[in-house]
Amino acid sequence: MAEQVLVIGGSWFLGRWIVEKLLSAGFSVSTLNRGRSRISYSGKVKKFFADRKDPAAFSRALGKLSADYVVDVSAYRPEETEVVVDSLIGKVKRFIHISTGSVYKMPTKSPIPEDAQLCSNPNFSYGYYKAECERVIVKQDVKALPFVILRLPAVYGPLDFICRENHFYQRIREGKPVLLPKGTSSLCQNVYVEDVADQCYQLLTSTQVEGSIYNLGGEPFTLTDYVKLFCKISGRPSRIMLFERAAFRGAGFDLAEIPYWYEFGDLILDNRAAIEQLNWTPTPLLLGLQKTFEWLKGNPELDHRWCPDIHAEKALIQSYEYN
Repeated sequence: MAEQVLVIGGSWFLGRWIVEKLLSAGFSVSTLNRGRSRISYSGKVKKFFADRKDPAAFSRALGKLSADYVVDVSAYRPEETEVVVDSLIGKVKRFIHISTGSVYKMPTKSPIPEDAQLCSNPNFSYGYYKAECERVIVKQDVKALPFVILRLPAVYGPLDFICRENHFYQRIREGKPVLLPKGTSSLCQNVYVEDVADQCYQLLTSTQVEGSIYNLGGEPFTLTDYVKLFCKISGRPSRIMLFERAAFRGAGFDLAEIPYWYEFGDLILDNRAAIEQLNWTPTPLLLGLQKTFEWLKGNPELDHRWCPDIHAEKALIQSYEYN
């Protein structure tokens, strides 16, 4: 009988990739989520539904499930992780918690090692609460909860329906310039979604990884080079307009909404532990972007949250032409 894996989440982007990887590897897979996304998979998946915002109902749902392994893709608050941990203690062979590079205290020096200080400021809500989720896990007895934590930068690739790359794709496709802040020579990083799914599969049955935390990141890049690479893939000329940060803000742009823009220098996760201990080999950036580009071409109606407001864009370009 195939070993059973429960994926908490599993219906959206990374979780979906993880489910498909586990199915292809011969696992019996079930998912637990809110059930709001109607997803079909390549194989049989048992689907269970509960909302994490209702801890009692979520705990009851977990109590009814049996699994050898659990991958949690969708924990964003410590109380959500507490429910899962309480339900899994002494019951699973491996628990993988998907975390983020945002847990680190910023700004900090790059590349960031796994033992760097974590965020303790609630004003940075996403990173702070994900760090709190980790704190719940690491205080457990690793023999009772054999956990592994994966810290990821931005994840990209096909099936991402709020794709950061769509921002660049749409502008390049429409022949518009890509608007960037000056100072885009800092290094940034993302990670290809299939690489993370593959690593989750490997970690389920790897030995001597219990209690470990790993950064998983891809090939570093500057934002300018990233755009040029995307233009090269598309076969279109590179058109980049650089503005002072004050001009962006004056036109009504939120700089934090610019994909892969970080205001305080390089933002790179240190991958050495994953490379040395897990044989981590990320997909080359060119190849990952090529696959993403092909998927974007077939999905023209994606979410445009990363694309600028038309009035702000016009105001910014006019200021450029005026200067």
